[in-house]
Amino acid sequence: MPSNYSRSGGLDSRIIEDGDTGFSKYNDRFRPDQLDPGTLAYSQNGRMEINGEWRLRKGIDVFSSPVVSPSNALTLPFYVYEDVDSTSVSDPDGSGKITITFGSDHSFVNNTLAFVSGITGLSPTFEDRNYIITVVDSTNISITITGATGTAGGTATVGAPRIEDNIITRIFGSLYYSDPNTANDNYVFLATNSKVDFIDLSDGSTGSIGYPNGRTLSGQVEMLQAFNKVFIFEEGKVPLVWKGGDLQPEVATFTWDAATDNYNVTLPIDYFEEVETGDYTQPVRLGDNGNNTVISDNVVTVDSTDHGLSVGDEIVVVDAGGSQLEEGEEYVVASIPDDDTFTFYAEKDNDSSHNSHFTKKVSVSGGYAHMPAPRFATYHNRRLWMPWEYVPTSAGGYDPHTDNDGNQIRDELIASDILDHDTYDQIFNQFRVNAGKADRIVGMLSFSDNQLIVFNRNSIHLILKPDRAAGVTDLRNYSTQLLTSEIGCSARRSIVQIGPSIFFLSDSGVYGVSFQDLYNLRGNQVPLSEPIQGTINRINRDAADKAIGLYFNNRYYLAVPLDDSPVNNAIIVFNFLNGGWESLDTIPAEILPLGTVFDIENMFVGGDGDDRAIYIVNETGALHKLEARENGKDNLITFIGQAGPVEYDIQGVARTRQYTMRDLNRKKFRELELHLESNSNNAVDIDISGIFENPDATTDIGSIFSVTGSILSANEDISLRTRTGNQRAYGMQVEIKNTQGEPRLRAAKISAIVDFRSTISAD
Repeated sequence: MPSNYSRSGGLDSRIIEDGDTGFSKYNDRFRPDQLDPGTLAYSQNGRMEINGEWRLRKGIDVFSSPVVSPSNALTLPFYVYEDVDSTSVSDPDGSGKITITFGSDHSFVNNTLAFVSGITGLSPTFEDRNYIITVVDSTNISITITGATGTAGGTATVGAPRIEDNIITRIFGSLYYSDPNTANDNYVFLATNSKVDFIDLSDGSTGSIGYPNGRTLSGQVEMLQAFNKVFIFEEGKVPLVWKGGDLQPEVATFTWDAATDNYNVTLPIDYFEEVETGDYTQPVRLGDNGNNTVISDNVVTVDSTDHGLSVGDEIVVVDAGGSQLEEGEEYVVASIPDDDTFTFYAEKDNDSSHNSHFTKKVSVSGGYAHMPAPRFATYHNRRLWMPWEYVPTSAGGYDPHTDNDGNQIRDELIASDILDHDTYDQIFNQFRVNAGKADRIVGMLSFSDNQLIVFNRNSIHLILKPDRAAGVTDLRNYSTQLLTSEIGCSARRSIVQIGPSIFFLSDSGVYGVSFQDLYNLRGNQVPLSEPIQGTINRINRDAADKAIGLYFNNRYYLAVPLDDSPVNNAIIVFNFLNGGWESLDTIPAEILPLGTVFDIENMFVGGDGDDRAIYIVNETGALHKLEARENGKDNLITFIGQAGPVEYDIQGVARTRQYTMRDLNRKKFRELELHLESNSNNAVDIDISGIFENPDATTDIGSIFSVTGSILSANEDISLRTRTGNQRAYGMQVEIKNTQGEPRLRAAKISAIVDFRSTISAD
């Protein structure tokens, strides 16, 4: 009998096979029996390399965690313990550790907060408050009070932690910052409610930059690096600016003032400042009386006491004073020799001893204004562009920017003067896109020097600068163009330019806008995310605006809030080399401490050399490095006050398409063969399941250990053959889940025979 037949006779049952010799993407939109060879039905925490392997993604690792709360601050998670009285309290040892003993087994959890009271006889006097407790054994715990001495007395009562007057710090915004004055200094800035913590990516060192006295952050902010400065935007509030300089580890000096019974606070130079507000003061006349202007070798030197100019400022000649300069000519400040002298370049003959006068550029319209209070800003063509939703008031605050009917305007933007974050022309430097429709501005992208793409909620627009307008100082020659009114953007930070294409999240999924020729941008009709519409449908629409996208290592990473999550709790990954989506990366909340989640507040590509990677910031103040470990585990900090990172097994899943042998009949599935490999560092084991359809069933097939008697050693491969249990069904999927190490799936094959082939009814 031939080996590919299960039996001989009039109705021979030929053994048929189906399988895949490699994997490149996953698709959860189509039925699993409709998928092409090499396409998985589901991929969780996996990567599909160009060699066709599905492998477990590399683990996330903590890079730094500079943001901390006071050790006794009530943070999540916490335990609501019942009060328990001690039977004895030990004296402090040399390190200040005090052991508290109970008469029966306690229920306290190691390294958690508890409120401890009632201890006497110590110096300094014992303070009834929250302490981090250490479980010694079933009837003993300990707390540590550094420097405590004395003979302990009283009865210690230990119970649930209490809310205290400590500020619980969280991250409100973050930024990848590169020092423009050095080659390799890269930092991550973390904006908390009370200061900005920074992390040096070259060595992990940390420090802080403070806010002005009395200023704190109370809500989500956006941060931007531009003009060699760092800006913090909090909607409707005075923006903050850090003008650069040495990053100092200390944020302030506190000196006790006995006369006022308070502390005096001295701020370092490198502090954030509030930008100018109130009425805008028009430029003053520059140039001292007397012979103040000298022209030598096309360099014009002007004496002007306390001129207040900076390199790059634009000035206008208002009085030539008999020199070769002409009134109305505009120039750019080239250097500042001192506070009383500035220079600029002009193609003029050598000349001297003239009394010329200048001003900074004067508004040609309704007057200049200071910076609005935007939600965000974008750097484009040497200007800051931002939504114009608030206007400065004479009192120094902001009022909503409204139309004639009193409605706040959400579809207008305004641009700063060139290289000047503080000057805004309210008439000629503003644009209204899609006026008259409920279509607010969501984001902007500087596509090229001449093109700014504006993403509204329901449309996309282009602001175009004519080539000949390169020298103008207002934006009257700029034009706007509607690209599409069929789609818009739902998440500003999802917008990413990759080569000639732009990717962003819309209500319908991830779309691409491609540069079809030198003049036209056109929206693609089918979303890029069409193959994973099942995943897209899980995005929480109420929190979709928090989604974040970036491009790294030939992949587009998009962090999104799935299901009911109010924060980004997953990353979907598109592989450009394979031309498809390869993974849904998640860290299930059920494996984390109660009440916590691994959220993704922001993502950056940063670092140099081997350290160049994706860095993730979460609201708890930790900076994590993506794909940094090769042991099948994530090393995470998930809440403020956590004593140290904790390892969690990566929950990897690869589910194949449904193997039907291209036959609609019911089959009896006989054997499964998997080609598996381990990496060079870790042994591997997996759980294998069979998912059957018509009739529906899921069976546990086993593991590498259960089939072979041992796990797969490091740097080994195996062709694993096992029986599937002779399950009858129309089709079968194979699902593997990692249980140890980083498995790699190279191929899968199923064999079956067609069942019930007889044409005679089975009575």
